[in-house]
Amino acid sequence: LCGVVAFSSSVVILLSSTKDISHNNLVETISIIRTIIIALLPISQALSTPTMSLRSVKQILPAAPKHWVGDGFNVHPVFANKAFTNELSPFLMFDYAPPQQFKPLKPGKKPLGVGQHPHRGFETVTIAFQGEVEHTDSVGNRDVIKSGDVQWMTAGRGIIHQEFHSEEFSKRGGLFEFCQLWVNLPKKHKMTKPAYQPIVEKDIPVVDIFET
Repeated sequence: LCGVVAFSSSVVILLSSTKDISHNNLVETISIIRTIIIALLPISQALSTPTMSLRSVKQILPAAPKHWVGDGFNVHPVFANKAFTNELSPFLMFDYAPPQQFKPLKPGKKPLGVGQHPHRGFETVTIAFQGEVEHTDSVGNRDVIKSGDVQWMTAGRGIIHQEFHSEEFSKRGGLFEFCQLWVNLPKKHKMTKPAYQPIVEKDIPVVDIFET
């Protein structure tokens, strides 16, 4: 499974291949979808979810071809031609970089990634599954997220940032896997002050969503 997004009263399941889904995988996928839906609801609604009706599966999309973002992120545009459409609002774009082996860089070589670029009016949520991502921005934030960590950046009224493999990861090399979701801000918050939140793995609650 490449990615799942819940929106309004429907759900889009986005697959990493066009192979058929087994019954067991479909049951697990539906469970994941329901959990994501609950996470997106206000607390008052989430607490009452045992009696809420299940969402319907609207469409299953095959994975789009990969492309490079800069020279460090080889990603699938998971939303494909659904990106930046009202159909997926408030989600704008979702990139997934599957596991890829990077060799150690030779001394003096610049880390791989994407240089300075602007964002405005939305938020980016980056998850590092394997490897390390280093972030620097125009309001003075500089940080490295490692495996299991999350980077939540609010572009708001405007920010310029850059993202590279961290210096330590670049030196040693290894498997790199991450995803990044763009979330639109409501009109009244689009000119909010830019912000950056590193959320490390140890601070992220873990919930078993499958019965044992």
